[in-house]
Amino acid sequence: MSCDFVSCCFRINVPTEKYRTIGNWVGAFVAALILHYILLILGIPSDLLLVVVATGKVVQWALNSNADDDGRNNDNAFIQGEGGVENGSSSTMMTPPTNQNAGGSTSTESGVLQVDPYDTTTSPLSQQQQQQDQNDNNSPMTTPILPRPSAQRLRYYFLDNLKIFLTALVLTHHVSCAFGACGSAGWYLGVGDDDNEAVTAFSEVLKIFTFMNQGYFMTLFFLISGFFTASSYDRKGKSPAMFLQDKVKRLLVPAVVCSYTTNPLALLISQWSRDQSLFYFPHAGACWYLYWLYIFCFAYTTLADEKAVASAANGQDNVIVEEQGVVRDDDFNRQQSSATLSSTVEEHVTAAADVSSNQSFQFPSTKTRIVKYGLLFCGFYMLIVAVLTGVHTFYGMPIFIGSFVNDIVMFTAGITAKRYGVFDRNIAEQLDVSLICFRSIVAIEIAAMIFVGILLMWSPIWYLVLGLVAGPYCVDMNLALLQIFQVTADSVSSLSRKLAKAAYTVYLIHPLIIVCVTAVYIEAYNTLDGIQIEFDDDSPVSPTTIGNGDMAMGW
Repeated sequence: MSCDFVSCCFRINVPTEKYRTIGNWVGAFVAALILHYILLILGIPSDLLLVVVATGKVVQWALNSNADDDGRNNDNAFIQGEGGVENGSSSTMMTPPTNQNAGGSTSTESGVLQVDPYDTTTSPLSQQQQQQDQNDNNSPMTTPILPRPSAQRLRYYFLDNLKIFLTALVLTHHVSCAFGACGSAGWYLGVGDDDNEAVTAFSEVLKIFTFMNQGYFMTLFFLISGFFTASSYDRKGKSPAMFLQDKVKRLLVPAVVCSYTTNPLALLISQWSRDQSLFYFPHAGACWYLYWLYIFCFAYTTLADEKAVASAANGQDNVIVEEQGVVRDDDFNRQQSSATLSSTVEEHVTAAADVSSNQSFQFPSTKTRIVKYGLLFCGFYMLIVAVLTGVHTFYGMPIFIGSFVNDIVMFTAGITAKRYGVFDRNIAEQLDVSLICFRSIVAIEIAAMIFVGILLMWSPIWYLVLGLVAGPYCVDMNLALLQIFQVTADSVSSLSRKLAKAAYTVYLIHPLIIVCVTAVYIEAYNTLDGIQIEFDDDSPVSPTTIGNGDMAMGW
């Protein structure tokens, strides 16, 4: 990893200690690669080790949370006893502050499971704090200040809507895998194996569809997660311990639960539908994303420069736009006239949007984006990782185009976008070429991907050409979608708010739902068509030829 890339992504000057940290992570990757090969020789899937280790982290977190709760309960009991709750008199018990986000969901700081690793909301001020401010204002011994009305920070609605789109794309992708688009071992249960010589035209279309998706869609998830990882780290007081404890609750707990419940159940249904012997096997499945996101978050805590992070956050994280015409932060507690208020709001928002200019950030040029981040990092380096791992998955993560190195690049790009306020300004205006020229480049990259996918698939030079084409495609496709959604979908409705809240849950449970529906389709096809869909012992995807019409209807 080059020095300037790390400096750009993590806002660090890469001093000697940072070189050691980066070296440690490279060494950790080599050790994980060696262990991966050992497990491969032993016939043990490496994602099982990931699940076991994560289970240990979750158990440790649960024990610590119980211990903290017991301590707080004892303290409350002591305080109530000293306070004289006598003769049946009532008392007001202190409760953890409850936050109400724009979507209408509530959460407490003491342990309610948060199920969104890329939450785009920032909680308003607690009622308890507002009451305290009101009490201070009413006190004759203090200088009157404005009470704090309900407030919310600037939101990025287009990221909410982009998250909804990507979740729907993941579902469609896996439904396509159930109809042979991902090969003979790419999904729990499927029909129309695309490795079969009698593959249908419909399967070919689905294969190109999933091929194009694989090149970018999960990397865009990591970019969005990286964007909100930076602000989440700041809200935890830049404390790695508090930050990672929160990520265990948000990421590892739901991932581990699904790894032991819904994912094995999907596998059991697949075995039953194929008339295979049943066996229970916990595994990561689609939750690999959550496990790896936790690893990336942990890596961020070891690489983030506290001084640079604080400098970048200054003027941005403290800006609060009040709905009732009041602007207040920790250093601004006075009344303003309507004219002065309007000017102050504009100055604060402008300061937040112009953080990047104060930090001398330059948006990557087209040449840098395509050659450095596209061809080198997401292309050549990804090709090296694919050769080194030698299999389709690496600790649960699918190893193909648009994975691993691409995920790292996009995660750090999300952090960079947050630190420099990239999304606070129009993305198109930050490009060094016109929007028409940029979209023309993206269209050429899409055409090149389709050409490689159709005509060069599995040819001797396929991997080399794919690496050269897929890298720039990944980078520019992500940027293109961000630009399109920023311009056309930066709004919120009651429906989009509900979909955004449900997206994470849908992502967790969709494999089980798809497998159940696929099993019903197979049973219905066998009953109504009179042709039995048969399975080989070593493949969950049937090689039985199914007509285009039946395939399309099932899909």
